[in-house]
Amino acid sequence: KITLHAEMSCPHFMQLYNKKMQETSPGTYKAGYTLVMPGTWALYFVLRDKNGDATTSAYPLKVQAPGT
Repeated sequence: KITLHAEMSCPHFMQLYNKKMQETSPGTYKAGYTLVMPGTWALYFVLRDKNGDATTSAYPLKVQAPGT
């Protein structure tokens, strides 16, 4: 089971909703997600096994306004 959420750290802090990712083929997951404004973001992927143990990976992302 994999869930995703995003956090913005600049220009201010904002944490968005959790989204469950769907397995599209063995080992491949997909989810639609909308970042609501330009800024410095991190995407957090939480992988949880059948026993409930979890690990989290974060990926930084910079979103720019269109035309910049």
